[in-house]
Amino acid sequence: MFKNTLILVGATLTFSVNAEIIDLGNISLDTSSGLEWLDLTATTGYSIDQLTILFDDSNSYFYGWSLATLEDTQQFMVNFGIPLAYKFTGGSTVIDQAIKNASMHLGDTVNLGYYYENGFLGLVEGGQFGGFLTIGAYSLTGLLTYGIETLPYSAEYASSHSSPWIGVYLNRSSEVPFTAPAW
Repeated sequence: MFKNTLILVGATLTFSVNAEIIDLGNISLDTSSGLEWLDLTATTGYSIDQLTILFDDSNSYFYGWSLATLEDTQQFMVNFGIPLAYKFTGGSTVIDQAIKNASMHLGDTVNLGYYYENGFLGLVEGGQFGGFLTIGAYSLTGLLTYGIETLPYSAEYASSHSSPWIGVYLNRSSEVPFTAPAW
């Protein structure tokens, strides 16, 4: 089903205390970065090739959006409270709640009636690794097990790949005024 699926067991948890993520419907505003993120469910079934054409089409729903960077996507996950550590397993209600919260914001792309309870997967540019990588998190029904796909164990895809359960991370600078915390 998923190539190179990664089960996550975190030795170190990294949480952001300065981030607030605001639900704006099918868009989430990350106040720490000033970026808006489109729900992954809006991009399932689209390839990156298809989306990049639509970014410049003023009649397209995707007009003005761009592919998120790997670094921005990883920071966005950390801002939700999801650790970027390999192989986290255990009964952490904190991580379970973080995955549920992120799924509510980004859309639950992996709950297709199989064994995933909730979660999300999206493609992001691989940066120095080339290609496009899956990044996301999910929990398994009835188990205290969490999965994450993140470097270096992400599945790699070509830009022509599309999937009904893998979206594409898109972001843009926020048009909504907000006051950033003065730390």
